Amino acid sequence: MKRIKIAKPIQNQLNDAGRVILDAFRDEAIASSFMDLSREKIRKSYFQVIRFKIGLYRETGQPLFAALMGNRVVGMAVLKSPRAPIPRLRMLCKALPSLPRMLGLLPCSLRAARLGRLVTSPGNLPANSYTLDLLAVHRSCQGRGIGRMLLEHAARICAADKGSPGIYLLTGDKINRTMYEKFGYGLWETRSAGSLTAYHMFKAKPF
Repeated sequence: MKRIKIAKPIQNQLNDAGRVILDAFRDEAIASSFMDLSREKIRKSYFQVIRFKIGLYRETGQPLFAALMGNRVVGMAVLKSPRAPIPRLRMLCKALPSLPRMLGLLPCSLRAARLGRLVTSPGNLPANSYTLDLLAVHRSCQGRGIGRMLLEHAARICAADKGSPGIYLLTGDKINRTMYEKFGYGLWETRSAGSLTAYHMFKAKPF
């Protein structure tokens, strides 16, 4: 296996990064509760949302990093930094050109909005926490330690920020909860709605 390195993706790697994320979230519990990614129209629209999001995060200085095997993107992670807020006006201006291609997700967005409190981050999280917004590993490369490398890189970024107490994340999959617990994330809060359970987790310094 080629050596894997963690680096900020360059512009022409963002489409590949988006596809890795899209495929990894195909069966994720919360995402699949409001959209069917086996449908081509939904997949195309969701890809546009992902591509817009990671492009915006890259431009605004959010900690965005990929696992690269040569030039191939095999994993992706995005942290939301408390130090780099995204201006709403900039977000809107950036979204407008892609909006027509995202409209296929409108019914899904309405269903997602009903999840409400289930997926809203807890109000009692420590101030200036980072958020692990997403983590994805290419299906063909899972089980090779890539997720661990991405999590360790996220921890190093947070550790370098002396004013941040730790990292928060949300997952709807019990298997993911178990994985994150192995890497030092504790269960902060559990919420349920019907068959869905949201695990709100936090990893505190020092790490």
